[in-house]
Amino acid sequence: MNKKKLGLLALSVGVSGSVLFASGFSAMASSTSGYDQYKTAFKQTKAVQNVTGDLSVSVKDNGKNLFAIDSTIKEDIKNHEGSGKINIQENGKTQTLYVYKQGDKKIFKSSDSNIYYVTQEKEKKHHDRKYHRGEHDQDVEYVIDALMGGLRNDVHAVNKGNGGKEVTLTLSGSQISPVVQALGSVFVKHATEKHEYGDHHKLPFFKEEEWKSSLPKLTQDIKIKQVSTKAEINKQNLIQEQTAQLIVTGKDAAGKEHEVTVNIKLDLSQFNHTVTDKVELKGKKVETIQRENH
Repeated sequence: MNKKKLGLLALSVGVSGSVLFASGFSAMASSTSGYDQYKTAFKQTKAVQNVTGDLSVSVKDNGKNLFAIDSTIKEDIKNHEGSGKINIQENGKTQTLYVYKQGDKKIFKSSDSNIYYVTQEKEKKHHDRKYHRGEHDQDVEYVIDALMGGLRNDVHAVNKGNGGKEVTLTLSGSQISPVVQALGSVFVKHATEKHEYGDHHKLPFFKEEEWKSSLPKLTQDIKIKQVSTKAEINKQNLIQEQTAQLIVTGKDAAGKEHEVTVNIKLDLSQFNHTVTDKVELKGKKVETIQRENH
């Protein structure tokens, strides 16, 4: 896998939508009491004006490390600003990527180059995005509620001595519904396909097909073997740590069996006290990426 190309995977995980992606992924963590407690904390966490997130993602295939990403993301939701530093480890080597959201500009830079790549959009899109994000969040909540069904009782919420709480969920085997298995199978099959959308496809250090080539292309007998997640909620009812593990099994086109393990860990801090990093482009080598009408 080319490290430069893998970098934008970290960007999309870390910056474009929000630092809370990993928390959103784990919104399935629920039970009748734990479900309500988690949902309340999740919504309260999403309502903060700014936050710092330390996000790590690792992927293994049959026990072999494919790649690992460690990043620090700062997001200022109110002012539509953000910054990120992403370290990508693959084949014993590390590359660092930097990304900034300043006003109507998105700025990308690789540690292997002194060039800053810039995209620009109209400011009015912020309002459209905010409106659609609210609609999207509500739709996702309805879907998760429906998929969870009776599994809400499988989540355990434990009060901790420091005034916080811990919410956990582990599902395996028959606990994972046929609907979730079917959706997971479709997602896995399409995960390694090429999708040309978004400005990052124009960056010279991003070739989607190269980093995706290291991922096993599962085509048959795809099954979610286990899903587990844990959320640490502080006494202010904010999610300060979220971990998740997903184990998927299946066969590739040649019939070889794979067990893919994805681990995600997100630490959130500096709630409403985060100051995003800025970059001054004056005097630097800058290339502008023309936006397309996607």
